Amino acid sequence: MEIKELERIARVLNRGGVIVFPTETVYGLGVDPFIKIGIKKLYDIKKRDRKKPLTLHLTDPLDIYKFAYVDYRAQALIQKFLPGPLTVILPKKRTVPKRVVAGKNKVGFRVPSCKVARDIIKFYGRPIAATSVNISGSLPLNNIKDIKKKFGKLVDHIVLEPCELSKKASTVLDLTVKPFKILRYGEISKEDIERIIEKGG
Repeated sequence: MEIKELERIARVLNRGGVIVFPTETVYGLGVDPFIKIGIKKLYDIKKRDRKKPLTLHLTDPLDIYKFAYVDYRAQALIQKFLPGPLTVILPKKRTVPKRVVAGKNKVGFRVPSCKVARDIIKFYGRPIAATSVNISGSLPLNNIKDIKKKFGKLVDHIVLEPCELSKKASTVLDLTVKPFKILRYGEISKEDIERIIEKGG
């Protein structure tokens, strides 16, 4: 991405603005997780239940260790599948604001493989709290024209540079419980997860 575009995105996030940005699975509504006004605005735009948490998007899988407690299962899966279409839910550390996780003691992480998303997060230097681009209860929007029409006047910036989209959403895996629980089946199968965990153990 051009440096001017990255600087523009960073300014928007830093003042509590909401961006639309691509990942390899879906487009996301993103904000700085440490800015309260941004979190509120995202929930309002999406009409999202305040009891539903957001996911932290990172550019380096090792950054997960700054924000969560990582056991042997998570370590093995992080090494194998991230960056990639896996959302892993782990016990959170105090470094994660409670408003991001709806007061819960766990937090989900994504490390996108999409270069555009990674460039944005890396340049900004902080995680991006995000959720899919849609009004709660409706299907995610993955077409820029539709996104502009529905959200163009609601968000502060739309990243137009695309990513190649996967045919499936990310697999959402809760590792705060034993045995683990798959909350959404996606690109990475249960069998793949079990195989890697067994090797890691």
